[in-house]
Amino acid sequence: MLIYKERCGLSYDCGDTEGLANILSGLCEDRTIIKNIAENSTRVFCEKFTAEKVYKEMTEYLEGV
Repeated sequence: MLIYKERCGLSYDCGDTEGLANILSGLCEDRTIIKNIAENSTRVFCEKFTAEKVYKEMTEYLEGV
């Protein structure tokens, strides 16, 4: 999963309120987690999801089809 591989987010199972509470508590206790996630998510976005990157890959794919 992208968020685990790139360390750009956190996840919990649907309906797992205790899991969500644990995540939120952890974020409140250690604000550097938020900073690290923000930096990683910005990096991942710039590497994978900018218009230039997506357009280039889509163009290459369509040309191959």
